[in-house]
Amino acid sequence: GVRDIAGQPHSGAVNVVFMDSGNTVVSGGDDGFLRWWPIGEIDEAEADYDNGILEYGLVMQREVRIPAFGEDAVSGPASIQHVARSKDGKTWLVQDTRNGVVWKYETEMGSCSAMIQTHAGPVTGVLVMKQFPGLVVSSGLDG
Repeated sequence: GVRDIAGQPHSGAVNVVFMDSGNTVVSGGDDGFLRWWPIGEIDEAEADYDNGILEYGLVMQREVRIPAFGEDAVSGPASIQHVARSKDGKTWLVQDTRNGVVWKYETEMGSCSAMIQTHAGPVTGVLVMKQFPGLVVSSGLDG
């Protein structure tokens, strides 16, 4: 649902920002959330400079939390560093550097599942190769 967020749009760093459609911007960060924001509100925002602080509240349209990884889920939320989207936009690969996992997010179903965990440490890059459907190349700090 739609909700107003007071304060910061994410707890921690925002690492990913991209356009999802003609009217929404998606942000992702260290808190494990992907959040959708209306581009119209961002475009029309007028700051209140009375306090000497640039402050403007946006109404979030939607959010998805990429879960913690593992059976005990003590690893902490995903640290979203990159999102690769399929050509039709229905499947997203989400790079989680905290847990060494690449997550598969299905936009139509709203489902999120661990696609691969091949690294013992943070994932540093993900590449989807259109020449080879289904092939994903990842790199990590574990060598």
